[in-house]
Amino acid sequence: MAAALRKDAIIARDDYQLSIRTSSAVTDAELRSKDGQLAARGRVAQSNGFAIFDQIVTEPEHQRKGLGRIVMGALSNVSIASESKIGVLVATEDGCALYKAIGWTIVSLVTAAVIG
Repeated sequence: MAAALRKDAIIARDDYQLSIRTSSAVTDAELRSKDGQLAARGRVAQSNGFAIFDQIVTEPEHQRKGLGRIVMGALSNVSIASESKIGVLVATEDGCALYKAIGWTIVSLVTAAVIG
């Protein structure tokens, strides 16, 4: 999937704490509940104007609360600040709904293979 990156207004939630850590070209975002439980997370890496999103996950007990949007918005904002213009990612079938809702489009289908 891909999208032209745009600055997102992140809607803060009083019941979750967002943290962002950047090391070189890689940024990690985490949302934790008030009791410190990991609720959602994601990662983005910058390369030549592209932002490659990976490991976007919302834990099952925290789904359907808009946390994936918050993580994607935070990572998009960091990417724009790093001068990336286009975001790319490989989405699971479940993740496609979130990404489509925030303006991403399918560029190509991807098939995973497991060698066992």
